[in-house]
Amino acid sequence: MEIVDLETIRKSLDFSEVIDRMREALIAQSRGECDTPMPMHLEIPPEEAEVHVKSSYRRGGEYFALKIASTFPGNLARGRSVGNGMMLLVSAQTGDPLMYFADEGYMTDIRTAAVSAMVARELGRKDTAIGILGTGLQARYQVQLHAEVLDLKTVWVWGRTPERVETYVADMGKLLPGVEVNVAASPTEVAGNVHLIVTATASRAPLLSAADIRPGTHIAAVGADGPGKQELEP
Repeated sequence: MEIVDLETIRKSLDFSEVIDRMREALIAQSRGECDTPMPMHLEIPPEEAEVHVKSSYRRGGEYFALKIASTFPGNLARGRSVGNGMMLLVSAQTGDPLMYFADEGYMTDIRTAAVSAMVARELGRKDTAIGILGTGLQARYQVQLHAEVLDLKTVWVWGRTPERVETYVADMGKLLPGVEVNVAASPTEVAGNVHLIVTATASRAPLLSAADIRPGTHIAAVGADGPGKQELEP
């Protein structure tokens, strides 16, 4: 079995191509060409953590894939990444494991951001400004992937922790030096300055209400991925 490390994965992935591949995958799924069972969801209460196990097979294909993705919020205090994971590519003929991707959750993160960017592209969005709620890895990747399909000039970001907001602004300045990053005092301020918003938090209480949203705004709410999480008011 071939082992592919994170550094190799980072060097190999082309963001624009990932966006196109996600479009193909979602079309195949919607046409009923894929067998994708419901994810297994495991909670680790002592750490307020969660683990997801997912798999999928495109009928007629040579391979199927398995993925483990985890979120351990306590890792922030340990100076470690909150998200982790791995993927396994398996022969659909023999069941032999062929490739182990030690991606530490990177491909999952890029996949999530790629889908958001692909939707913005397919909807014909022409935004030059994007609003981000959250300051984690996903908040970074969302801007990077949207920059592949939009002529982004401005980012408005909000986060709960001032230190993490500062780090986010500094990081985005290095990743996308031509894009201006503005810090908002509240989610409402973000919504008041843009027509494209990505929410990428683990919030369990609504951050935005209908009254906050400008007409014509597109929202990609990617943070509420489990029971009890909520970023948008019903």
